[in-house]
Amino acid sequence: SAESVAGVNDRAQLAEVDRTMRLRLARHFARTGVTVRDPETTYLGADVTLAPDVVLEPNVHLRGRTRIDAGARIDTGRVLEDVHVLPGAV
Repeated sequence: SAESVAGVNDRAQLAEVDRTMRLRLARHFARTGVTVRDPETTYLGADVTLAPDVVLEPNVHLRGRTRIDAGARIDTGRVLEDVHVLPGAV
């Protein structure tokens, strides 16, 4: 597809490529059983691990080697980096 070979020549194109990758990650996790309430405002780093039945509310940023276990819910506006969230935690 055109997205897979898109070049980045300016900051506008960089923002679009970033958006595409964020949405792709959100879709990937949604297919594995994660609820992503608003993919447009969810930021997931490449090293993030999400178990099934995790719920990500809008405006969540997960960075670094963050790991969220099954049944946990990350509330609106949270920024987590290099943390481990236990099962069922809010």
